[in-house]
Amino acid sequence: MATPSNFDFLNSEFPDFGNAAKLAERAVYADPHAACFHCRRTLELIVR
Repeated sequence: MATPSNFDFLNSEFPDFGNAAKLAERAVYADPHAACFHCRRTLELIVR
């Protein structure tokens, strides 16, 4: 069973944004540097 995400609401209309945000969320404690990378990537996707 998958753990619920704070970004599940994005999947219905913006699945690309949701998937990118979930990657950042999963990495936040294990690898903060990777989490920052994924946060930036998510924002770049949204801006485009």
